[in-house]
Amino acid sequence: MGLALLSGMLLMDYAGRQASAQAPDQKQWQELLGRISSRGETIRRDEEQLVYRTLTRIDPQDAPSPHQRDFISLVHGGSAFQPLYVAAVSGRWEKNAQGHWVVDHWIYRLSLEGRLVEVTRMAIIQDGADLILDFKILLSKTLPEDLETLERWRRKLAQWSSGAT
Repeated sequence: MGLALLSGMLLMDYAGRQASAQAPDQKQWQELLGRISSRGETIRRDEEQLVYRTLTRIDPQDAPSPHQRDFISLVHGGSAFQPLYVAAVSGRWEKNAQGHWVVDHWIYRLSLEGRLVEVTRMAIIQDGADLILDFKILLSKTLPEDLETLERWRRKLAQWSSGAT
């Protein structure tokens, strides 16, 4: 009986840590969503019937290669006033020996409460005219639970939450 109780308590503790690991601090999360809503650029994607309110960060701003491009968006459906989810894209851009861009591209989809719903990682090779020459999906997870993926997202979220946009 004691062992079963201890096992149950450990399982509940683990589940609680996993749930809290995915949930960001709600005050900071709401501040970030407010900043996206008030300062983000509006981008309409008619082919998807979606409207994005997007904050962009490119670092360093003046260096052609290598550089980091990060975007975080409130994604709206048919009504521009009702967000559906949050999307974040993070890419490390470097030029290869042929002069093509090699991009380590991460896409995060989050609930409006800030829970990580889906993550995809791709390797993209692109020419100077934005034509995709090759791409490979390296990772695709729904409701990711592994600590490495969650920690990577937590670090990216901390950058956005710091207000540096």
